[in-house]
Amino acid sequence: MNKALLLQLLSDDQPRRIRVIENLLVGKRTVSTLYWGLRYDLLAWFGFEKHLARRDVANALNQLVADGFATVTNLVTQLTPTGAIQKHQLAKVTYQPVALSSWLTVARPEAWQGLQLAVQVVSEFQAANRQYYPLQVAFETRQTVKRWFLAQRRPTLAKQVRGELGQFLSAIPEPVADLWASLLVGHQTPGKTVEQLFEMTHLSALELTVIQDDIMTQLVLVTQAAPTSFPVLHELLQVWQVSPISPSAAQTLANYRAGATLSTIVEHRRLKPSTVHEHLLEAAIFLSVQQFPYAKLLPNDLQRAFAQRLTGSIDDWAFDQVSDLKIEFWQFRLYEIMRSKLSDDGDDSTTL
Repeated sequence: MNKALLLQLLSDDQPRRIRVIENLLVGKRTVSTLYWGLRYDLLAWFGFEKHLARRDVANALNQLVADGFATVTNLVTQLTPTGAIQKHQLAKVTYQPVALSSWLTVARPEAWQGLQLAVQVVSEFQAANRQYYPLQVAFETRQTVKRWFLAQRRPTLAKQVRGELGQFLSAIPEPVADLWASLLVGHQTPGKTVEQLFEMTHLSALELTVIQDDIMTQLVLVTQAAPTSFPVLHELLQVWQVSPISPSAAQTLANYRAGATLSTIVEHRRLKPSTVHEHLLEAAIFLSVQQFPYAKLLPNDLQRAFAQRLTGSIDDWAFDQVSDLKIEFWQFRLYEIMRSKLSDDGDDSTTL
């Protein structure tokens, strides 16, 4: 992590817990981390730096404090007015992700590795070259590309891949498109490394990774939304369009929607009640209000009672304010999630 990324993830009007930001970046999947990621509007960054060390976060934060850009009190940090100005100015001169809100719907590292290998294989196939070292990728990714290549193998494949990639890249600003394309590997074209691009462009490794992830996300979304325009890449990339909800949480929600009670789900799936509650909270965090059964889990009378007692900033609400209503904490948290999403939509209604 560098201080530029941390600056981007902090706010001047909302105090943020530094440990939450750290847990988001490394991909620690707890309901608490996901909830505060929602509140901070930083969920898209979940798992962005999986190998991030705590000392790196501390160093970046200390630099921001030393520069006068942030303040820290009990591991809660906030940008100063000067820091807010610096954040705004930095946004003008650095790449701003276009598809950030969709990052978690694409398995970005796997999709990128798969595309790189596919482009290499197709390029060598066109050159009739069998003596080359394929890129080293995960076994599952390699098998996915192999199946795709065997199904698509034909003399015109290289031309089709080039055409579809060219069509996609033509809709992206040329400097960014050229930069991203230079990372691809082909016959007698080794492809640039992040280190080489850093020397050529002076963009940080962080910004280059953001560009790589964002363009990859756009490519997957475009090819899946328009399969007839991108038939070859659609077949390759479809496996890497994913749901941000864990499979187990998705199964719990599906069971509940199908009519199973929470106690039945606990019994049949041999889960703890707290685990089922966490599954529902996770699903609520990632789904829109319309996609989640709030009305069934939070009856209108309970929502009205919450609305009477819980006012002001959602960040300042406390379970103690409603604990005497004979509810459990997960219900309080679910209401917080619902109200967070309604606020984002500009809806001031208190019940669903």
